[in-house]
Amino acid sequence: MNRFYFTFGTGTAYRSVYVEVEVEEDDFQLHLWPEAEDIAREAMYETHGKKWAFQYTEGEFAGQVERYGLKRLSLIKRNDKGLCTAVDVLGSE
Repeated sequence: MNRFYFTFGTGTAYRSVYVEVEVEEDDFQLHLWPEAEDIAREAMYETHGKKWAFQYTEGEFAGQVERYGLKRLSLIKRNDKGLCTAVDVLGSE
């Protein structure tokens, strides 16, 4: 499974939250991680349009929750039909 994280930037109402997107390799028969990165980006466009700022891999995002006090807004799972499902939202964890 590939996980990607998206933030919204300091000048927005969502400045202190992030979105996690999961992409299953088996679902898309992926062999190169940039393809998974593109699929995660498409999921963000489908759910948030262009109103986000940065995309990170797990390694790039490590430590940012603690460092900046971020909270997860939602977890989006990309299914085998290419559809996005938000499985939780801020405040429901």
